Amino acid sequence: MAKQRLESNWNTYFEDKEVYFLDLLQHRLLSNQLAEQLNVQHQSPQLIAIKSGVSIYRSSHLAITVKAVYKAITEH
Repeated sequence: MAKQRLESNWNTYFEDKEVYFLDLLQHRLLSNQLAEQLNVQHQSPQLIAIKSGVSIYRSSHLAITVKAVYKAITEH
């Protein structure tokens, strides 16, 4: 549900930005490494915006919105 909300609204704000989706079930080791490196507690679903190797925004479940991600990215 969260992924569908993002996908349906992403181009409204980020038509020219790259986005990567990590399948946590298939890439658990990578997920754990990112959580440790970024000092982020794993949740699912979860969105983490990373800029220059630093987590600048994170949210989970129903709090995940494209507008909030856009605001965080444009303010950093």
